[in-house]
Amino acid sequence: MKNDVLKSFKKQYISEELQEITGIHENELFFDCTFHKLSGLTLKNCDLNQSRFTTKRVRDALGLTLTLDCHSFSGVEFSPELFDMMLALLTLSKGNDSKKEKLVDIIGQKKYTSLYKLLKVNE
Repeated sequence: MKNDVLKSFKKQYISEELQEITGIHENELFFDCTFHKLSGLTLKNCDLNQSRFTTKRVRDALGLTLTLDCHSFSGVEFSPELFDMMLALLTLSKGNDSKKEKLVDIIGQKKYTSLYKLLKVNE
């Protein structure tokens, strides 16, 4: 029989509308929450299961820091704008040129050009 251990979180948010949450949040649970504006938000080692990022404007997401692990992506819904921004950010890296070309195709050249300009201005 497997021993299941529940993770202990510093704070829990359940089914909340988070209009303009900012600051550093570490080891917190955000279950079934809706995030709107993300600028200045750090989600370090947080569990975002079943949450939604409804950001409509890329500018409202600039400055978001997110831990890259399963708890940040599994069961999480990202707005098309935020999803495309994350793909566009990958194209700024070195190497993997053929994969980056495919990402540009997925985003669409016109939208990618707009995102690219915005991201480069905010470097």
